[in-house]
Amino acid sequence: MGLMHIQFHFFNPHDVYDMPDNLTAEAVWAAFFTLENPNDAEAAQMFGKSYSDIPLVVVSNTAEYGIASWGWGTRFYLKRPFKSDELQTALAKCF
Repeated sequence: MGLMHIQFHFFNPHDVYDMPDNLTAEAVWAAFFTLENPNDAEAAQMFGKSYSDIPLVVVSNTAEYGIASWGWGTRFYLKRPFKSDELQTALAKCF
């Protein structure tokens, strides 16, 4: 894809509530949320609605939140385990 460097920062779901209001797509290229429980889903939903200009990718062990996540502005839904080409597709959808 021509990307030389990707930097990942890991946050807990509750960190979404403490993010600054001026968070923009210039500061954050994409957000990946791993859903393990309803609290994670709630945080991903809040992020998607609050920061609609930042592409959101949801990662989950199940398809449970698949349909609902599209309403949050999700660009791609990855169900684990996923293949590297699926991850590349998800990253490409964030451009």
